[in-house]
Amino acid sequence: MTRRLRPAWRRLALAVALAVPALPAPALDLQWSGFGTLGYAQSNRPYAWQRSVTDDGSFERDTVMGLQADLRLSTEWSATVQARLAQDGKKDHAWSPTIAWAFVAWRPDNDWLLRAGRFRVPMFLFSETQDIGTAHDMALLPNDSYSLNPTSDFNGLYGTHTWQIGARELSADLYAGRAGATYRYWLQDGVPGLVAPGPLYNDVQVRAKGLVLTLRDPTLTMRVGVHQVRVRSEDYDVPAVNYPYVDLGNGLGYWQVTNLLPGPGLETTDSVRVKVYVAGADWNVDGRWRVIGEAVVFEQDNTAFGVGGKAGYLNVSRRIGKFTPYVTISRTLSAASQREWAQRLRSVDLPAAVPGAAMINATQRMAADTTVNWDHRSLALGASYALAPNVKLKGEWMRTRIGAGTGSASLLPGMAYPSHSRIDVLSLNLNFDF
Repeated sequence: MTRRLRPAWRRLALAVALAVPALPAPALDLQWSGFGTLGYAQSNRPYAWQRSVTDDGSFERDTVMGLQADLRLSTEWSATVQARLAQDGKKDHAWSPTIAWAFVAWRPDNDWLLRAGRFRVPMFLFSETQDIGTAHDMALLPNDSYSLNPTSDFNGLYGTHTWQIGARELSADLYAGRAGATYRYWLQDGVPGLVAPGPLYNDVQVRAKGLVLTLRDPTLTMRVGVHQVRVRSEDYDVPAVNYPYVDLGNGLGYWQVTNLLPGPGLETTDSVRVKVYVAGADWNVDGRWRVIGEAVVFEQDNTAFGVGGKAGYLNVSRRIGKFTPYVTISRTLSAASQREWAQRLRSVDLPAAVPGAAMINATQRMAADTTVNWDHRSLALGASYALAPNVKLKGEWMRTRIGAGTGSASLLPGMAYPSHSRIDVLSLNLNFDF
């Protein structure tokens, strides 16, 4: 159990301890459920895409197993714990167990649901069920959108109020809390003698709060949300607002990306603030045709770096008996400031005659590698086949056009940047729940 999960577990244990003694023994009802995906993915490129997908193939990206326990304490009180085993968030080529849910819930009436503990952030349509492959027919939820979430889990408070409007149901979710998260960057070259090339993991503390409205009727689900996120680094220097330029004369210069380099000094901020706006809809047109679309915008107001940008996707499928083919188009684009900074930093190439040129050039490339720079357009063709009501077999081919950025590529030293190129990924998944 990690350090970050202990406060949530203590709150859960305290709430259960206070509630259980007042209940008669017959009121307790424990139910178990589980889910899993055995997923394989292979690309047509030698570099790693989305951490682990290469032309050698890998089971790491998509494979996940989960187990959930729901304890009914009374008609009003309940507790839920969900554990999952998946790709480690802090180490490549490793697996680790984590707790996705661990909360106590109180439902005083049919309209209110109040919870405290650990939850999934209700950002996208499938955020709460993103690990459960049987909840949809896509082999993989569009990574161009879902991977941009600053944090998928949080520890805090979560309140839901529901209104019945004829056959429709309108719910309002209000949440607030914090979480420990890890951001992964890939350093192609590193800084010789100081920072090794390869994965760089940055532990951060995330504070999040948001309001989400969801309207459901028998054929249509619509969701809109506004979220405010603050991210503070635990491992590295505080984020820079901008990088000042150091002019060496004769047309030469570099950007001061750290106070360890000579220059006027960095203007910094204690944390990165992000506002997130999300809208989505899931329309089951006639029991056969289904249309799903989501769009998200990330706005930053105190730094030129971070996770600013926008993304979205549209998925159209048609059920034909047990067979459901589909097509998905998706797009993601980092904020202009991030894309421009990545280009500026990579363009610095001081000649060897400049004292410390090799070190300065390396720091510029490292700063570019740690600048989020997405520019993707993707087209996916896939299908799912229902082997049983709770078992699906899925396959998907996706072609992604990489624009000016490196995006999800993990390049080895000496590799050319994949800008203005394409990558194909084949995914095969077996999904189940019980």
